[in-house]
Amino acid sequence: MTSQMEQIRRMNQSHKRIQHELSVSKCTATVLLLVLFFCAAATVPSNCSKPKFDKIFVVGDSYVDTGNRDPCNTTYVATGRVNQNWATPYGRTHPGVPAGRFSDGKVLSDHLGDYMGLKPCPFRLLNTLSTSTGVQDGINFAVSGSGVFENLGFTKTGDQITQLRRVLKTNLYSKTVYKKAVILYAISGNDYAAYKRNNGSSDIRAITALVLSVVRQVSKDLRELYDMGFRSFVIGKLPPVGCMPVVTVSNNFSSCHEDFNNVATMHNLNLVGLVAAALPEGNVIFLNHQLAFSRVVYNISNPDRLKACCSGVQLGALCGDVNKAGQARFTLCSSNLTRKYFWWDEYHPTEAGWDYIFHLFLQGFPFIYTDGRSLPQFLGVNGSRREDMEPHAEIATTKPWAGGEGRDFQ
Repeated sequence: MTSQMEQIRRMNQSHKRIQHELSVSKCTATVLLLVLFFCAAATVPSNCSKPKFDKIFVVGDSYVDTGNRDPCNTTYVATGRVNQNWATPYGRTHPGVPAGRFSDGKVLSDHLGDYMGLKPCPFRLLNTLSTSTGVQDGINFAVSGSGVFENLGFTKTGDQITQLRRVLKTNLYSKTVYKKAVILYAISGNDYAAYKRNNGSSDIRAITALVLSVVRQVSKDLRELYDMGFRSFVIGKLPPVGCMPVVTVSNNFSSCHEDFNNVATMHNLNLVGLVAAALPEGNVIFLNHQLAFSRVVYNISNPDRLKACCSGVQLGALCGDVNKAGQARFTLCSSNLTRKYFWWDEYHPTEAGWDYIFHLFLQGFPFIYTDGRSLPQFLGVNGSRREDMEPHAEIATTKPWAGGEGRDFQ
């Protein structure tokens, strides 16, 4: 614990030093960092073909949010501070300071963008850009904590789509933007968490009704985008929510709660059919988070598969929480061990975890993690490079969550 506290103290000092050197307020420094770091145009890797798409528009929650929560909003809601993801130690792996992501580094949308050579800018920064070049790769509208329904004041997916519609009514993009743009739509279960938090009934009929209402709203969201002119969609399935550390803490991180995972299964099964009906001529690929995450969380040879690198849940707190004296109310793994953890905090994977998951999505035939379709082929990106088609060797063989030799978690 002493070494962990010392590490946190040093990280805080480093963050303060950076802010001082910028000679601006904390919030202004954050905006500058984001504009320079996350809105600069990306380049397609030289050994990749040019992708089919030149823009990504992102709708969803914390699994794809790259900085849309207000870093200056210290208000507390039922799930923690609004600016929780702007606190130390978030971002310690990449870029080295908190950058608005619920991870130690990159999240799913970053990995997709990197693979395509695109870097969509967070919507929150749209008014800070002096030219349109900062949004030439698209815009990320996702907001951590959001769902398809109202949840704690975070921008729900339908309102994110409304924001996109308003942007497209300006002269920021051409009239043909729909043809070469792809929609990334991903939610991780905040609507179900809100239902549980509000003491919703555990009766199977009530649960079934809830799932159908959520999935129907997802299909309505997608249909709205379809009616706007978009035809290409990357859609994330729900992960095994019963395996998140915030859930497994109740049994000392020993096993997943299958009742919760059954909800995810019901959600995903209904999702496919309703999406097919909503997007009759859509070009759709699913990212099967439930199956991909399961490669890690059901590897019983790894005793830490359900634990988080950064967690305050045992103390009634969250990763990044401090007391009035500024002392950490969470435990933190050492920086050299971060890549050995799949879970970063109580709900979200590490950058290494996301890296592993994304490489599963890139795997070849029979494309089991993308429901029978090739993601590289869908995106039009040359996937001939070895590192594009399988997990990085360092990640794949790293214990404890690789669970042995090779790159299989099974």
